Amino acid sequence: MKLAFAMLGCPSWTLERIADEARRMGYDGVEWRDVSGEQIGADEPVERRMAVRRLFESQGVAIAAVMGYTAFAGDDPESRRQAVKGRRFVASKGPA
Repeated sequence: MKLAFAMLGCPSWTLERIADEARRMGYDGVEWRDVSGEQIGADEPVERRMAVRRLFESQGVAIAAVMGYTAFAGDDPESRRQAVKGRRFVASKGPA
């Protein structure tokens, strides 16, 4: 069995600390908290997303899941588009 923890539990930690602590404590992965303006969000430039992916890969820590605060069923098409964009950003190698 592989184990991961959620970044929700460490909102004041930097991404560098999260990757390091996950490795140090023997976790296989983390669940990213997708909140723009905090640790990482869907609006991050592609270069930043890729740098963060490399950071976690360099520590041998997988991105197990992405936790977001989204509404897929609303009436506003733009809100739904942003929700989908947020879900794609982690795996993206280019703009979402």
